[in-house]
Amino acid sequence: MKKGIRTVFNLFLAAAPFTAWFLMMGGTAGVLSSRGLESMKYFTVLSNLLEGIASLIWLVCLAAKREKHRAEVLKYIACLCVFLTFATVMVFLGPLYGYRAMFAGANLWLHLIVPLAAVFEMVFFAREDISAPEAACSVIPVFIYGSVYLGNIIMNGRGDAKTGWNDFYGFAMWGIPVGVLIFAGICLIVFGAGLVLRRIMRKSAGPHSGQGRQNRSETGSREP
Repeated sequence: MKKGIRTVFNLFLAAAPFTAWFLMMGGTAGVLSSRGLESMKYFTVLSNLLEGIASLIWLVCLAAKREKHRAEVLKYIACLCVFLTFATVMVFLGPLYGYRAMFAGANLWLHLIVPLAAVFEMVFFAREDISAPEAACSVIPVFIYGSVYLGNIIMNGRGDAKTGWNDFYGFAMWGIPVGVLIFAGICLIVFGAGLVLRRIMRKSAGPHSGQGRQNRSETGSREP
Protein backbone atom coordinates (compact mmCIF):
# COMPACT_ATOMS: atom_id res chain seq x y z
CA MET A 1 0.00 0.00 0.00
CA LYS A 2 2.72 2.46 1.02
CA LYS A 3 4.78 1.55 -2.02
CA GLY A 4 1.83 2.37 -4.25
CA ILE A 5 1.23 5.69 -2.51
CA ARG A 6 4.90 6.57 -2.80
CA THR A 7 4.83 5.75 -6.49
CA VAL A 8 1.93 8.19 -6.93
CA PHE A 9 3.88 10.86 -5.03
CA ASN A 10 6.88 10.35 -7.28
CA LEU A 11 4.73 10.55 -10.41
CA PHE A 12 3.44 13.88 -9.14
CA LEU A 13 6.91 15.11 -8.14
CA ALA A 14 8.34 14.10 -11.51
CA ALA A 15 5.66 16.05 -13.43
CA ALA A 16 4.75 19.08 -11.28
CA PRO A 17 8.14 20.87 -11.25
CA PHE A 18 8.51 20.73 -15.02
CA THR A 19 4.89 21.79 -15.58
CA ALA A 20 5.28 24.80 -13.28
CA TRP A 21 8.60 25.70 -14.92
CA PHE A 22 7.06 25.58 -18.40
CA LEU A 23 4.29 27.89 -17.17
CA MET A 24 6.89 30.31 -15.86
CA MET A 25 8.90 30.22 -19.09
CA GLY A 26 5.71 30.92 -21.01
CA GLY A 27 5.37 34.28 -19.33
CA THR A 28 3.87 33.87 -15.87
CA ALA A 29 4.02 37.36 -14.36
CA GLY A 30 5.11 38.10 -10.82
CA VAL A 31 8.04 38.70 -8.54
CA LEU A 32 11.02 36.37 -9.06
CA SER A 33 9.70 35.07 -12.37
CA SER A 34 11.43 35.21 -15.76
CA ARG A 35 10.59 34.18 -19.28
CA GLY A 36 12.48 31.45 -21.08
CA LEU A 37 15.69 29.89 -19.87
CA GLU A 38 16.53 33.00 -17.84
CA SER A 39 14.25 31.49 -15.18
CA MET A 40 17.00 28.95 -14.45
CA LYS A 41 18.95 31.63 -12.59
CA TYR A 42 16.62 31.04 -9.64
CA PHE A 43 17.49 28.42 -7.03
CA THR A 44 13.75 27.84 -6.75
CA VAL A 45 13.61 26.57 -10.33
CA LEU A 46 16.84 24.58 -10.12
CA SER A 47 15.88 22.88 -6.85
CA ASN A 48 12.43 21.94 -8.18
CA LEU A 49 13.87 20.57 -11.40
CA LEU A 50 16.35 18.52 -9.35
CA GLU A 51 13.41 17.10 -7.40
CA GLY A 52 11.64 16.27 -10.66
CA ILE A 53 14.71 14.54 -12.11
CA ALA A 54 15.35 12.61 -8.88
CA SER A 55 11.74 11.40 -8.79
CA LEU A 56 11.89 10.37 -12.44
CA ILE A 57 15.08 8.38 -11.85
CA TRP A 58 13.44 6.70 -8.83
CA LEU A 59 10.46 5.71 -10.99
CA VAL A 60 12.74 4.33 -13.70
CA CYS A 61 14.62 2.24 -11.13
CA LEU A 62 11.33 0.97 -9.74
CA ALA A 63 9.98 0.02 -13.17
CA ALA A 64 13.25 -1.69 -14.13
CA LYS A 65 13.46 -3.41 -10.73
CA ARG A 66 16.93 -1.97 -10.20
CA GLU A 67 18.65 -1.12 -6.90
CA LYS A 68 17.34 2.32 -5.87
CA HIS A 69 19.83 3.48 -3.24
CA ARG A 70 21.55 6.04 -5.46
CA ALA A 71 18.16 7.35 -6.53
CA GLU A 72 17.19 7.59 -2.86
CA VAL A 73 20.32 9.62 -2.10
CA LEU A 74 19.53 11.98 -4.97
CA LYS A 75 15.95 12.34 -3.73
CA TYR A 76 17.28 13.06 -0.23
CA ILE A 77 19.47 15.86 -1.60
CA ALA A 78 16.67 17.23 -3.80
CA CYS A 79 14.20 17.16 -0.92
CA LEU A 80 16.52 19.29 1.21
CA CYS A 81 17.01 21.72 -1.68
CA VAL A 82 13.28 22.29 -2.19
CA PHE A 83 12.82 22.47 1.60
CA LEU A 84 15.38 25.29 1.56
CA THR A 85 13.33 27.01 -1.15
CA PHE A 86 10.22 26.77 1.03
CA ALA A 87 12.02 27.91 4.19
CA THR A 88 13.66 30.87 2.42
CA VAL A 89 10.30 32.03 1.09
CA MET A 90 8.62 31.74 4.48
CA VAL A 91 11.41 33.39 6.51
CA PHE A 92 13.13 35.85 4.12
CA LEU A 93 11.51 36.42 0.72
CA GLY A 94 7.91 36.43 1.93
CA PRO A 95 8.41 39.34 4.32
CA LEU A 96 10.60 41.11 1.73
CA TYR A 97 8.37 40.81 -1.36
CA GLY A 98 5.03 39.78 0.13
CA TYR A 99 3.60 36.28 0.46
CA ARG A 100 0.92 36.93 -2.16
CA ALA A 101 3.63 37.50 -4.77
CA MET A 102 5.60 34.48 -3.56
CA PHE A 103 2.60 32.18 -4.06
CA ALA A 104 1.28 33.66 -7.31
CA GLY A 105 1.07 31.64 -10.53
CA ALA A 106 3.77 29.02 -11.01
CA ASN A 107 5.43 30.10 -7.76
CA LEU A 108 2.59 28.51 -5.80
CA TRP A 109 3.81 25.14 -7.06
CA LEU A 110 7.54 25.87 -6.93
CA HIS A 111 7.57 27.62 -3.55
CA LEU A 112 4.91 25.66 -1.66
CA ILE A 113 3.20 22.62 -3.15
CA VAL A 114 6.20 20.72 -4.56
CA PRO A 115 8.47 21.37 -1.51
CA LEU A 116 5.81 20.25 0.97
CA ALA A 117 4.96 17.18 -1.12
CA ALA A 118 8.66 16.26 -1.37
CA VAL A 119 9.21 16.57 2.38
CA PHE A 120 6.02 14.64 3.17
CA GLU A 121 7.02 11.83 0.82
CA MET A 122 10.52 11.44 2.30
CA VAL A 123 9.40 11.70 5.93
CA PHE A 124 6.52 9.24 5.73
CA PHE A 125 7.47 6.85 2.94
CA ALA A 126 11.28 6.72 2.50
CA ARG A 127 12.84 3.59 3.96
CA GLU A 128 16.49 4.04 3.02
CA ASP A 129 19.53 4.46 5.29
CA ILE A 130 21.61 7.44 4.16
CA SER A 131 25.27 7.35 5.24
CA ALA A 132 27.01 10.36 6.81
CA PRO A 133 29.11 11.14 3.68
CA GLU A 134 25.99 10.90 1.53
CA ALA A 135 24.14 13.24 3.90
CA ALA A 136 26.96 15.78 3.72
CA CYS A 137 26.50 15.95 -0.07
CA SER A 138 23.22 17.82 0.51
CA VAL A 139 25.23 21.02 1.03
CA ILE A 140 26.99 20.80 -2.35
CA PRO A 141 24.16 22.26 -4.52
CA VAL A 142 23.72 25.21 -2.14
CA PHE A 143 27.47 25.83 -1.97
CA ILE A 144 27.79 25.80 -5.76
CA TYR A 145 24.79 28.08 -6.26
CA GLY A 146 25.96 30.52 -3.57
CA SER A 147 29.44 30.66 -5.07
CA VAL A 148 28.10 31.46 -8.55
CA TYR A 149 25.52 33.93 -7.19
CA LEU A 150 28.01 35.94 -5.13
CA GLY A 151 30.74 35.58 -7.75
CA ASN A 152 28.45 37.20 -10.33
CA ILE A 153 27.79 40.13 -7.97
CA ILE A 154 31.50 40.59 -7.26
CA MET A 155 32.23 40.65 -10.99
CA ASN A 156 29.24 42.65 -12.25
CA GLY A 157 27.83 44.47 -9.23
CA ARG A 158 24.38 44.21 -7.67
CA GLY A 159 22.75 45.95 -10.65
CA ASP A 160 19.83 48.35 -10.84
CA ALA A 161 16.59 48.85 -12.74
CA LYS A 162 18.44 49.75 -15.96
CA THR A 163 21.34 47.31 -15.98
CA GLY A 164 19.60 44.29 -14.47
CA TRP A 165 19.28 43.18 -10.87
CA ASN A 166 22.01 40.62 -10.26
CA ASP A 167 21.19 40.38 -6.55
CA PHE A 168 17.58 39.40 -7.28
CA TYR A 169 17.22 37.64 -3.92
CA GLY A 170 18.63 40.60 -2.00
CA PHE A 171 21.22 38.58 -0.09
CA ALA A 172 23.98 41.14 -0.74
CA MET A 173 21.96 44.26 0.07
CA TRP A 174 24.05 44.67 3.23
CA GLY A 175 27.33 43.99 1.42
CA ILE A 176 29.22 40.97 0.11
CA PRO A 177 30.60 39.89 3.53
CA VAL A 178 27.06 39.70 4.90
CA GLY A 179 25.99 37.84 1.78
CA VAL A 180 28.74 35.29 2.38
CA LEU A 181 27.58 34.86 5.97
CA ILE A 182 23.99 34.41 4.81
CA PHE A 183 24.95 31.63 2.40
CA ALA A 184 27.17 30.02 5.05
CA GLY A 185 24.22 30.08 7.43
CA ILE A 186 22.00 28.58 4.74
CA CYS A 187 24.50 25.73 4.26
CA LEU A 188 24.39 25.04 8.00
CA ILE A 189 20.59 25.08 7.97
CA VAL A 190 20.51 22.59 5.10
CA PHE A 191 23.02 20.34 6.88
CA GLY A 192 21.03 20.50 10.12
CA ALA A 193 17.77 19.76 8.34
CA GLY A 194 19.56 16.90 6.59
CA LEU A 195 20.58 15.38 9.92
CA VAL A 196 16.97 15.45 11.10
CA LEU A 197 15.72 13.90 7.85
CA ARG A 198 18.49 11.27 7.93
CA ARG A 199 17.53 10.31 11.48
CA ILE A 200 13.91 9.88 10.43
CA MET A 201 14.89 7.79 7.43
CA ARG A 202 17.26 5.61 9.48
CA LYS A 203 14.49 4.86 11.95
CA SER A 204 12.17 4.02 9.08
CA ALA A 205 14.81 1.74 7.55
CA GLY A 206 14.75 -0.43 10.67
CA PRO A 207 17.42 -2.18 12.77
CA HIS A 208 18.98 -3.97 9.78
CA SER A 209 19.77 -0.79 7.84
CA GLY A 210 23.48 -1.04 8.62
CA GLN A 211 23.53 -4.55 7.17
CA GLY A 212 21.80 -3.14 4.11
CA ARG A 213 24.66 -0.68 3.58
CA GLN A 214 27.16 -3.53 3.88
CA ASN A 215 25.28 -5.62 1.35
CA ARG A 216 25.20 -2.72 -1.10
CA SER A 217 28.93 -2.26 -0.65
CA GLU A 218 29.61 -5.92 -1.31
CA THR A 219 27.43 -5.93 -4.44
CA GLY A 220 28.46 -2.47 -5.64
CA SER A 221 29.89 -3.79 -8.87
CA ARG A 222 26.49 -5.18 -9.80
CA GLU A 223 24.58 -1.97 -9.08
CA PRO A 224 23.57 0.25 -11.97
